[in-house]
Amino acid sequence: MRRFFVAFCVLLLLAMLGWKLSEPWREKLEKDDVNRRTSDAGAIKHQLTVCGDEWLGYLVFRSPEFRRRLEDRAIAVTFQIEPDFQKRFEMLADGRCDVVCATIDSFLVNARSTSYPGVIVFGIDESYGGDAIITREGIETLDDLKGENIRGAFVGYSPSEFLLKSQIAHFGIEGLKSRLPDFRTDDADTAYQNLKDGKVDFAVLWEPLVARALREIPGSKRLVDTRSARGIIYDVAIASRKLVASDPGVIKDLTEAYFESLNHYFIQAEEFKKLARSDSGESSADAEKMLGGIRFLTITDNREMVSGSADLRMTDAVSNISRILVSVGDLSGDPLSGNPRLVINSQFVEQSSLAAGSGPSGPGGPAAPARRFFLPLEDAQWAALYENRAGTLLEEPITFDVGQSSIPEDFQAELRDASQKLVHYPNHRMIVQAHVSPGTDAAADLELSQARADAIRDFLVSQAGVTLDRIHSMGVGGAEPLAKKPGESLPAWKRRCRRARIFLAEDT
Repeated sequence: MRRFFVAFCVLLLLAMLGWKLSEPWREKLEKDDVNRRTSDAGAIKHQLTVCGDEWLGYLVFRSPEFRRRLEDRAIAVTFQIEPDFQKRFEMLADGRCDVVCATIDSFLVNARSTSYPGVIVFGIDESYGGDAIITREGIETLDDLKGENIRGAFVGYSPSEFLLKSQIAHFGIEGLKSRLPDFRTDDADTAYQNLKDGKVDFAVLWEPLVARALREIPGSKRLVDTRSARGIIYDVAIASRKLVASDPGVIKDLTEAYFESLNHYFIQAEEFKKLARSDSGESSADAEKMLGGIRFLTITDNREMVSGSADLRMTDAVSNISRILVSVGDLSGDPLSGNPRLVINSQFVEQSSLAAGSGPSGPGGPAAPARRFFLPLEDAQWAALYENRAGTLLEEPITFDVGQSSIPEDFQAELRDASQKLVHYPNHRMIVQAHVSPGTDAAADLELSQARADAIRDFLVSQAGVTLDRIHSMGVGGAEPLAKKPGESLPAWKRRCRRARIFLAEDT
């Protein structure tokens, strides 16, 4: 009985102490409650926090129209600037944030440590020309970035970095992987200035610095941008799993308010441009360039990415981006074990009562469709494309049987893997080039190499779905042998010379 009494007294004392210590908190709650009940705020039932950065693609989330439409649904919203991707997902995990705006690649990398506390509920935008690799004179193709002394600059851990990493993964620019930390800058102006001052050979920039570089730096060139390299930089809205589970109606309201606001600004384009100027602090011309580099995704775009009628499913976008991250070493393996649906919840897009809109995909107009037809080209036109090729998609030795053109089974997998990358380059054609080891009969070598190039072309058409008019085959015989390595045997050297190369060239 005595022990019970002592325990009771201790608990009572702790309770009194806790009550006293919580007094400021209770007073604040009471004051907040009074403030709500005695003002229009009493009509607000939910308070949402959206985390992101100052990217213009998130402009609708910061807009007065979006706030107004949410208030009509008894929801208040705050947009909190948080530049650090990792912190955004930590805030999502511990409840300080309800929705995160981020690119798919940053989500896959930075949310892994918190076990992916959110799900993608809709796509916000795709970079469409807003990000680009700009080079100084002398760098003509992506293959030129394979040089030993190439220097670059880009904002670290940004979409710029991921654009470069996608090109490293797709075009085999392995030498740049270990040097990326040396290329990182803290801001885009520094990257631009390094390029202008000749300190680097290339810089990855975004608008309006892209246009400024091409205008002000003599000999500069747009090597690749997100208008030609598609499906790489997607921004998405990622909602807290806890909120999706406990109150899905709030996420439904947020989704509908967002797309209603987006449609409003598509119709009121001048109002949107004015908002962009005010939000970015840029001039009218620069703000419009920035908007022109963004393809905002409508409710229709999102539904098509769910149904598969779009150029790219959301699940495929997540899988493709995951492969790039694995290829460059940002992920040790697929974090979703081949099931991208683990981080996607499409119900809010599918079940929305919003009608399908017919407006453009952004102030700059609709993006060109990724699926397209390719007209037949004459040999001279193919030759011109070869001279202006973007880079080498594949270069591998092929162990053809002597004098034969049948494609070995182990190389077929390499070809299928290369063809999967085409989804990112919808306006590019393929040029297949086959080489043989030098023999005594140059004409026979040329004929055999052409037969092998034709075999690779036919495989890509019949087995990988590449349209015939999109691909060209050319045999070069033994005219371009590889340099023999010190101590390399003659048979080993000849095996290496029997190789295939697949180039991509943008069809202009």
